[in-house]
Amino acid sequence: RSDEDNLDLNSLRKDYDLIIVALGVWEVTTPNYQTCLVQGKNSTPSDRVGWTLETLKNASSPELQIVFRTSGFDSRHFETDRVLDMNSVAVNFFHNLTSARNDDGGGGVGATSGSVVNMTLVDWGSVIYNRSFKNRLAGDIPLHYSLEARLLFIQQLMHELFKDIPEYV
Repeated sequence: RSDEDNLDLNSLRKDYDLIIVALGVWEVTTPNYQTCLVQGKNSTPSDRVGWTLETLKNASSPELQIVFRTSGFDSRHFETDRVLDMNSVAVNFFHNLTSARNDDGGGGVGATSGSVVNMTLVDWGSVIYNRSFKNRLAGDIPLHYSLEARLLFIQQLMHELFKDIPEYV
């Protein structure tokens, strides 16, 4: 990591206390999605999700919570397997993160020396999957969902943000 990267992360920590990153189906439906040069190497959308999650893990801190939302689907079944792969990378990342938290007594020690990982997964992709095709909560184009589906995401998000606060449980 460069000094410039650290300055950007410090700026995030200073200016924000919550960042929501919503993975989108656009990652696999735009031209040239299959390969992208990252640091001189070809990468897949799933590779980039893994790298992004590691970077976000390094950015999180007790003062900066990061929420990651998995992707929905294209109603035409376009690249459904790739979306499932991307979502699986995120789910596995958070599973491993939770396992590491449990192994160290709940502190969630992160990749940066002594830092605490403050990340949450909203697995919207798994919840919306059954309403993504035949009985889709359809929006204005095949990649968009309706207001009802978007409200579902907000409900999931609020649940995740409040579930560990004793007065809300």
